[in-house]
Amino acid sequence: MNLLDSPIIHNSLSGIYKLDEWIYKLYNSGIHFLPSLIIGILVFYLGIIAIKKLLKISEQYMFGRDYDPTIVPFIKSILKFGLYLFLIIIFLMIVGVNTASFITILGAAGLALGLALQGSLSNFAGGILVLIFKPFRVGDYIVSGTFSGTVQEINILFTTIISTENKAVIIPNSIVANKEVVNNSAQSLRRIELSVILDYGSDVDLAMQTLISILENHPKVLKDKKNVVGINSFLSYGVKLDVHFWVNQVDFMELKYHIQHLIFTEFKNRDIKFAISPK
Repeated sequence: MNLLDSPIIHNSLSGIYKLDEWIYKLYNSGIHFLPSLIIGILVFYLGIIAIKKLLKISEQYMFGRDYDPTIVPFIKSILKFGLYLFLIIIFLMIVGVNTASFITILGAAGLALGLALQGSLSNFAGGILVLIFKPFRVGDYIVSGTFSGTVQEINILFTTIISTENKAVIIPNSIVANKEVVNNSAQSLRRIELSVILDYGSDVDLAMQTLISILENHPKVLKDKKNVVGINSFLSYGVKLDVHFWVNQVDFMELKYHIQHLIFTEFKNRDIKFAISPK
């Protein structure tokens, strides 16, 4: 029996021929595909550089044209997403991928992803509602749930506020769009409401005159608005006085603390005693 007619040798040679044919096809495919891949990678790299510059230019343009600072980050986020998606499609076209099929697959994947990410879509919709109806803007001081701070940015999915402790608080747009939000910066004027509880042995008239004098003599308390000093109620341990006065919004926190300090100092100087709450 001829050695070359052996089934083992025959199968081995057949496998080598098939491997050689596969390598040859792969080589030919690579020869045709490699230039497209190199060009695609180069275009993709240059595209990333161009997108970054375009985003920077668009941001400078919007700020230069006095666009609402609230809407700039939102537009930038959408523009960034669209440009990168367009760049990926161009890359696939260069390397020879059937983009029509890709777009169909992308649409189906987008539908499935949308169903899986309903929360993110509600955040996106919430961001649009915030931009349209403007319940608050960048720079406003807001309270949302247990969080409060100055709005730093309204992004495509989240709103970032900076707390008084300089912490960045990230709030989903669906929350700020669908739940109560207190905007402390919406009005140019604010009313400060304080309460003072006097001991029953104190002179109430003297206390009220002292409070009125503090408000009338303070330069930052607005005199053209109706400021109120009066008896609110009689508690078991003292007389509760209300002190309501108007200030400019920018002076709110400063005056709230300053007026309380003046009340404490003036009452102490005039021997007006505060009530002590029973334990």
